[in-house]
This record gives sequence, structure tokens and C-alpha cells, in this order.
Amino acid sequence: MDKGLLEEAEIFECWNATMFRHRHPRLLSDIRDAIEYNLKKGWLVEDICGAIANYAKVLHSPDYSWTYGMWNLNQFLMRGKREEEGLRWVKWFHPNNFKEVLWLTDKGRMKRANKPKEITANCHKVISVEEEAAAQEKLAEAKAKVFDKRVEPAQMSEQEFDKRKKEQMERLGL
Repeated sequence: MDKGLLEEAEIFECWNATMFRHRHPRLLSDIRDAIEYNLKKGWLVEDICGAIANYAKVLHSPDYSWTYGMWNLNQFLMRGKREEEGLRWVKWFHPNNFKEVLWLTDKGRMKRANKPKEITANCHKVISVEEEAAAQEKLAEAKAKVFDKRVEPAQMSEQEFDKRKKEQMERLGL
């Protein structure tokens, strides 16, 4: 089988696999022409399928906003062909150009902002936000014991307290 036909079939299958709201029953000539046009422009099947996946993510998820109407495969591949900026799928959805944050709804932005992220506590260990919070809480408790005079016996002098505080701080590595 011809390489071009295999690539056309792969892109067509990629579309139908991800676009469950707008599948095509068969590969029509206008779709075939749009696929051929993009392949001749030098775009790889991986580029096109990656862009289709990004478009599907924006179109199908409630975390994203899409206000341009639903495109079929031909429209997706050919929008912007005659415009100065070029093809929209390349500008908006190509894996190297896709900026997810531009398509997020306010709800989607809130979800991303509240999502626990991995942070680096030191050079040797990566911990989660929950682990970091627990470590900070333990540290605050330890500091409170060191700095809170009410924990220390009342008969201790100010100098003795300062000396013990310094020793405890050194033991804690602070």
C-alpha cells in the first residue's frame, strides 16, 4: 500500500478515535485533499494527530472553552489556509504551539491552581505539598517549644534560657 494512503488512513483513524462527537463514516475526497495538502506542506502524521488530540481535549472537556463551533476534519485542517497567520491547527493546536492555559475556563484554571504540585524540599528529595505542610507543622511545633518561655521552668534565668534555646536550635539544625 502507498505510504501516502497509509498516512491518510492513520490521520483519519486518529480523528475518529478522539472526536467522538464528530466522527466521519468514511474518508471523503475533501478530507483526503485536506490531509494531502498538509502532508505536502511537510507536516508529519504525529504533528497532525497531536494537534487533533489537543483539539479534542479543548472541545470535549468542561475545563476548556471553545466558542468557534465544532469543526469537521476538513475544516480543522484547512481553517486559516488563506490567512496571513497560516493554518489555525498549527497555530493553536500543534503540540509545540499548544498553550493549554489560553483555552481554560475559570473553573479549569481553579482546578489547576488547587491541584497539588510536587515541590523540591532539598536537593535530594522531592515531596508532595501534603508532606511539605506536615514538615512545616512539625517545624513550627519544634520552634514553639524552643521559643516559648512558658514551656521552660519558671526559675530559669534569661541567660540560661538563651543558652538552652541556642543549643536546641543547633540540634534542630536551625
